[in-house]
Amino acid sequence: FYIRAAQLRQFLAQGLRPERIIFVLLPIDTLLSPQRPITSVHVNTNGAITFSPRMPAEPLASIVRHSRLAFLGWVRSGSQNADPRYRPAHSAYRVSPFVTDDLERVMRVLGQSTRDHRVPITIALLPNREQILGKASFIWQDAVTPIAKSNGLDVFDARHVFDDITDKSGIFMPDSHFNPHGNALVLAALGQHLAASARATAAGARP
Repeated sequence: FYIRAAQLRQFLAQGLRPERIIFVLLPIDTLLSPQRPITSVHVNTNGAITFSPRMPAEPLASIVRHSRLAFLGWVRSGSQNADPRYRPAHSAYRVSPFVTDDLERVMRVLGQSTRDHRVPITIALLPNREQILGKASFIWQDAVTPIAKSNGLDVFDARHVFDDITDKSGIFMPDSHFNPHGNALVLAALGQHLAASARATAAGARP
């Protein structure tokens, strides 16, 4: 998701001026932040995206740096991750500090972009299958929303779009993406959100 933010900033810098940008985020977009946060991302001389592994304290660090076998063992054990104890399943009930840090960094870039180029950005927070089926909480959305709003971004939280759907599993394709019906529900709700936001902006602009 940080690559999309960088691309967005580049497009705006090159003169692209859409009426509004919809930046879609799902919980899966930050799932790997505790393992490979933005601070670990680098671009090498060939233009490839690489990651700096977390290293142990000395004297073990010197061994890991100079022994490919030791480094391989360090990586295979998962110890190279920013948070070695983190597991993806943890995201269902807690938000890692690495997730909030990555979100802060990306929302800061998006907020600066919307101010510099006067193009409004709406952060569309879509729930995943587990959240819609009641198997996971919405703590991720609760973490993203204040970060986005504090950076001057509009937020569309789609958690309630499916509240009245009896057969919630029927809005998904076999690969857990929304099917056409699920997408249509999201699009209709997003349109209502943008219309309400436009009315509020117009009312605030009146003398």
